[in-house]
Amino acid sequence: MSGFASTAVLAQRPAPFAAGAPAAKAQVNTPPAGIAPAGRPGRGGALYIAGDGFSLEQAIDDGVRENGGRSPFAVLVLGAEISKLGIHGATAEVSAFILKANQAGGTLYLCERDVKRQGFAAHEFLPGVQIVRGFSKAEAQATGNRPSQAGAPPLAPLFRMRAICVN
Repeated sequence: MSGFASTAVLAQRPAPFAAGAPAAKAQVNTPPAGIAPAGRPGRGGALYIAGDGFSLEQAIDDGVRENGGRSPFAVLVLGAEISKLGIHGATAEVSAFILKANQAGGTLYLCERDVKRQGFAAHEFLPGVQIVRGFSKAEAQATGNRPSQAGAPPLAPLFRMRAICVN
């Protein structure tokens, strides 16, 4: 399965449409001042999961404490925790946690399936939050697409996210 890294991150919060800009073209989001741009998916570091027994804040704290700017890390946010990252649901406290994660090299990801299940659209999330497409059922059943076979960096965290986000 060559090239899956380039297709795994499906959406970022789009920038406002400019007159005459093609609607189908992906647009890169620019975070507000003080927030670092999102890291590249799957580049070293560790994966922390929020929403599976841990809150968003706990997952970010763990990532910052264990990586502290030494290497990039990813926080995959699942289930009801994704509402904390919505542009209408983010509190000042959550925004401070996100800034803390970004400054320490963290990137926040959501599963596309959770976004759809909860009725959100990609543009309804804070800048820098990325949406990851999980493996399809056929891809998940393929011999090489099991979390235990994620391999070594740089693609291991991205692979694990896609395996967790299976549709």
